[in-house]
Amino acid sequence: MKCPFCAKDIFPGMRFCPHCGKLVTGNTTSAHSEEQLAEPVTQPITVPLSFDKSTLSFQDITIPDKKKQRNMILIIVAIIVLLAGAAAAYFLLLHPKAEVTQITKTIEAGAEIDPLTLIAVKNSENFDVTVKSSDLNTKRLGDYTIVYMVTPKKNTDGQEHAFVFTVQDTTPPQINAPATISILKDQKLNVIANITVTDNLDGIIDPATVAISGNPDTTKKGTYPITLFVYDQAGNKATAEISVIVEDKSDPVAFFKQINYNWEFVDELEKMIVIRKEGNTYYMYTGYKESHCPGGAFVLEHISPDNLTATGTWMYVDKEYKEIPIKFDLGKPGDGKMKVDLGSGWREVRIYKGN
Repeated sequence: MKCPFCAKDIFPGMRFCPHCGKLVTGNTTSAHSEEQLAEPVTQPITVPLSFDKSTLSFQDITIPDKKKQRNMILIIVAIIVLLAGAAAAYFLLLHPKAEVTQITKTIEAGAEIDPLTLIAVKNSENFDVTVKSSDLNTKRLGDYTIVYMVTPKKNTDGQEHAFVFTVQDTTPPQINAPATISILKDQKLNVIANITVTDNLDGIIDPATVAISGNPDTTKKGTYPITLFVYDQAGNKATAEISVIVEDKSDPVAFFKQINYNWEFVDELEKMIVIRKEGNTYYMYTGYKESHCPGGAFVLEHISPDNLTATGTWMYVDKEYKEIPIKFDLGKPGDGKMKVDLGSGWREVRIYKGN
């Protein structure tokens, strides 16, 4: 069949000529045509490879709406984004990322530490935290690594977090001592016996290593401040202030009343000691009965608080003047006996009851 406008071959039933683009009216398939179409085609059909663009009409060609296409693309993209967000949210819900921070980097030596208190986990209610491994030893200085396992509560896949902690010793020793130490006059002061020293890392420190600053005079009544110093192995220094109170409870008058007698030597009955008071001065003489007794005044310098012992100086005068150190020990009070040392050793005497 030929186009009635350009006379070029066209297929039966075509409404538009592919060559000139015009509407071909009356190009309908008749019964005869149908019969012809039903018959086998024995002649080759030539399809034109080109056409005249100048005659092409787009009157009945449908062009898609670009706005609808754009909206459709936007809808599809939105659906994809929503699905991706939902998938990400679901994944994060099952696999939330833990934010773990180290609270401190140092640990004081000797401290009892729960490793779980050394870190902080954001939104900790959503995680289980355990210690996977630890070589921490607070009894030794140095660096130690603790590995934590942080696992979401809705999942079994955990993450490891390792942190390094340093055990250090900045704590000084502890001197355990009384605020005051009281002693009696002339008694020996022993500060070490009254104190103990402990340290968070070194444990018990020998009190003998404690240095003492101050010099109490135990021969005189009074209050004397002293300072104690001690160091631990890390070089931390501890100090303590103590007041040493020297008390004098002796009574010279009471003591003299106990020795104001005539005494005879137990191992030499003929020999005597005469003690008496003249005015405010004490005198002591020694010799044999019915003979000259040399001697002189004496001074009591140190009397024990219990008034049972005393020391002093005897100004002895015979052929020459001597200052002799003397000692008295009353022993058991009231038995009429005592021991004396007149510069040559202790000797026992008893109260003379003769005429």
